Amino acid sequence: MQTDTSVVRRERGQAPGFYLLAAISLLAAAPVLAAPYRPSDDATVLSTIPASAVAIQREVRARQKALAANPPALAAALDIARLAVRDGRASADPRRYGQAQAVLQPWWSAADAPTEVRVLRAVIRQALHDFKGAEADLDAILATDPRNAQARLTRGFVRQTIGAFDAAKDDCRQLPASVGRTAAAVCILRVEALTGSAAPALERLTQVMALDGKAEPQVRRWAQTVAADMACMLGRTDEANQYFTEATAEGGDIPALVAYADHLLDTGRPAEVLPLLADRANLALTLNDIAMVPTVQRFMRCELRLTGGSLDDDSTVLLGPDAERSLSALSLDLAMLEASGIDRDGNVLCADPRLAEVFKAALKNAKRSVVVAYQPALQGEGEVFCHVSRLGGLVLDDAIDPPTLDLILKAGLDVHRREEGILEFRSK
Repeated sequence: MQTDTSVVRRERGQAPGFYLLAAISLLAAAPVLAAPYRPSDDATVLSTIPASAVAIQREVRARQKALAANPPALAAALDIARLAVRDGRASADPRRYGQAQAVLQPWWSAADAPTEVRVLRAVIRQALHDFKGAEADLDAILATDPRNAQARLTRGFVRQTIGAFDAAKDDCRQLPASVGRTAAAVCILRVEALTGSAAPALERLTQVMALDGKAEPQVRRWAQTVAADMACMLGRTDEANQYFTEATAEGGDIPALVAYADHLLDTGRPAEVLPLLADRANLALTLNDIAMVPTVQRFMRCELRLTGGSLDDDSTVLLGPDAERSLSALSLDLAMLEASGIDRDGNVLCADPRLAEVFKAALKNAKRSVVVAYQPALQGEGEVFCHVSRLGGLVLDDAIDPPTLDLILKAGLDVHRREEGILEFRSK
């Protein structure tokens, strides 16, 4: 992920044409609000972008300039659009699909657009969750070119996403050999898993992955992630761990990383999420504490953004309407927040009411959320920013009284005690 502005959230196990942004928000406690933050030193870092993202976008811009000198060249436009889509796959950045659409604009709305344009248009619409528009394009393509592998595979997964499993199975069965053995197996076996046959589907997919030595790395990682998801369906945690580890061993694609992070939360291991993501350059991390920037730069290689906002002379934490608007514009896969306490009703508290509003903005668009609290004030004062039942994970030290523990358990969180005196709670 090379951005933190929005996310196309993909369902686990979808084809490589479904992309997502793994945006993460780490928000810390703070004192009071004052003036808008304006760096006083030109060396202050407000954002860092991995070199790989810069290189890809440099190539995209160079090709765009070449195209601008000789418009409208279809072959050159298709080349740029495919490069932008590949960058979108790697970075899970929806803006890259906008780049692809822009370069295809001369043919975008044409009813008789070339097949290559219509296929890319369907892929872009699919990635942006316009499934109806994508399916219409794919229907038209396959009506005249039923052996179009990309169109057939893409429609198979669009149909899986919208729950048309019988139609999806038909598409998977009609895939030409050119899609490759592993991709074809994932297509049909994922339908089988979603319709009640996860155990035999996982067994068969494992066999195919072992036998297919020609699968491209991206396809193999995709298959391993689908296998991990099948293992999760079956409650086979150890197998899921193995497949997720394999899928992310060499960096991993964004879908695999986020699915693995979800698995860690689902199995009561929220403390393992950040170590998993620490060395991933294809993630974006949003902070509201400028004091955390040097530490993040030292230990994490991902893109780094600050929320914006206001602070006073004694604070390093950004607050206020600008911070709230910044987070409201994001769609986060994971929000990690710091709480000051928990009350008897299971409400999670923040000592500063204005920081609580920032937390609420982050939680509004977060797919999953984890709260960390060191020695929280139990039944203490503070502003409510969510209820424990809203959380995917809660990490506390073990100095927690029995009534509060009972309350958390009743809210639907399981407890796991770690050796170092930390209690981890996860949603059931």
